[in-house]
Amino acid sequence: MSFQSRVFAAINLAINNESFPQEYKDALKVVKNNVIVKVSNRMTRCAGSASVRLVAGKIVNNTLTLKLSSLLMGRVSHEEQENIILHELAHLVDYVMRNKSDHSLLWRRIHVALGGTGERFHTIDRTGLHKTITRYEYLDTRTGKVQLFTSGNHRKIMRFDRDGVYKYLAEVKLKGKEVVSRYEAQYATAANHCKIMRFDRDGVYKYLAEVKLKGKEVVSRYEAQYAIRNC
Repeated sequence: MSFQSRVFAAINLAINNESFPQEYKDALKVVKNNVIVKVSNRMTRCAGSASVRLVAGKIVNNTLTLKLSSLLMGRVSHEEQENIILHELAHLVDYVMRNKSDHSLLWRRIHVALGGTGERFHTIDRTGLHKTITRYEYLDTRTGKVQLFTSGNHRKIMRFDRDGVYKYLAEVKLKGKEVVSRYEAQYATAANHCKIMRFDRDGVYKYLAEVKLKGKEVVSRYEAQYAIRNC
């Protein structure tokens, strides 16, 4: 049975259960009529999520979304999969009842009434699922604190940090919290090289060479007078 079918099977089971509280049942009927169930093969941070999009302040057809991670759901037992599905359904029922949802006592009661455990978080092993991301390491000269910035913030600092508050240290590749590789600041990317060539009017940076790297190994090095890169 697909995850979509299992979601609606869980909804119908609760609606037809005489012991399921009527106020929850009424909200669950709204969920049934307006929910879209999606399965993602890219989600790795959480096993499931629930969201609502209001139209003119109201829940209408296809404005509730229950999303499941096929990667994480595939790592747990059938029973734990059911608990995760009920966890997200409880959030949607909670949304319908009070226009917001969190892991409150009401949410827990709904989850338990649906047949779930009432636990807030799963403990699924996510080893090997993290994607490699790039961050830029800077030293804040005012505080002495080292920070990692996204590429967007890195570009802003390169353009607007006229006073040199931030000192660029390295380009870092991360997989989860693990550092996969680290390129020291002296090896500027092509884009940053061109920015320096165009905007470093005061000669703060002295261009030494174009370097080819494989990992941290220097494959070749062309002295600055022989460089041919155009900007």
